[in-house]
Parts: sequence; structure tokens; C-alpha cells
Amino acid sequence: MYKTLLAIIPTILLLSSCITFPVLSHTEKASTLQSKGVGFSLGNYARNFFLAPRFGIYKDDFVGVDSGVSFYYSLPSSDFSSYSISPDIKISLFQTNQSKFGTGMSLSFLYLHSTQAQIQNLYYIVPTYMESSLTEWFTFILNFRFFIPIIKNTEEQNFLNQNFITINVGANFFNSVTLQGYLLATPLAQNIFPIPGIQLSYEVNF
Repeated sequence: MYKTLLAIIPTILLLSSCITFPVLSHTEKASTLQSKGVGFSLGNYARNFFLAPRFGIYKDDFVGVDSGVSFYYSLPSSDFSSYSISPDIKISLFQTNQSKFGTGMSLSFLYLHSTQAQIQNLYYIVPTYMESSLTEWFTFILNFRFFIPIIKNTEEQNFLNQNFITINVGANFFNSVTLQGYLLATPLAQNIFPIPGIQLSYEVNF
């Protein structure tokens, strides 16, 4: 297992280092943190690093709520730099089932500076979280996020000023390591492409 991870991690970092694009979403499980639980996630996407602390507000056998904030920072290059921050709240249902469902709401601020444009956009996000615990140590995750611009950039008219969707896919191992990626789908077909990533997470319960 450890040899496999040691082989996968450098491969993902190598592949993603060639992509320069702002991170817009990351994989998150549908299940909620335990009551009075705190979770921390650290990960990498395409030259972008993110930190995502979360706090479990409430949970019972059917419904749970938690909230958090995600911060992304892109390693700057000669023609690209970016950061974004996204606070959110999540509601999860069917907690006792093998397959879980969640939804919620989020705001996302994106700053992007490139040789072509400078963009500062604010989005309202409508997410859908789904997961299936196939075994005790393996969970498959599939998420959708609908981005709706609240404040649009006025300098550049591109897909970031339009409604669009990101489709996240991930596999979580032992509730601590997630291999993940997402597709960015826009009205322009040529802007649909996969972005790989890896996430390490840790949860503390009081």
C-alpha cells in the first residue's frame, strides 16, 4: 500500500505541475464530521495548494451539518498567478446508509492574474455531494458544483463570467488520503479538461 502511494504521489505532482489554471473546487465527502469534530485537509491541484479546515456542528443518524473554508494558492509563474477563498456550509442526509447524499451553499472569491487578463470574481455555488462506502477503507466520491457569478469581472469576457459546473471525482482511502480530480465544464466545449490532484486529511473529535 505504501509503495503504491509513494509511486502515485510523485506522478500526480509531476503531471499537475505542467497545468496552470485556477483551482475552483475540491473533492469533499457527503458524510458529516462527528459532533464537535474538527477536520483539516491539505492538498495539491495543478500547481495550486489548498488548506480546508472544517467544523462539525451537528449530526445524528439521519442528518448532519458542518461548515468550513477552503483557501487555494497557486505557485506563481511568469504568466500566471491565482488565489481563491471559499467559505461553505454543508447539509448531509441518509447518514446511516452505505451511500450518502449532501448539499449546501458556498461563496467563492477568485483572483486570477495572467498575461491576458486580471480577474476578480465572486461566485455563489450550489453543490451536490455524493459518496459510496464500498468497504470500510475505501470510499468513492462524486460531486457537482454549479458556479453562478455574483460579481463579474469587467475587463475580460470569458467563461469565468458565465455559469459553469465542475465535476469532482475522488477515491478516499482509510479516511485520510484522497486521490482526486475534477472536470471543468463550460458553455465552450474546448474548455472541458481534467485536473488531477491529491489530498491528505485528518479529523479530530472532542
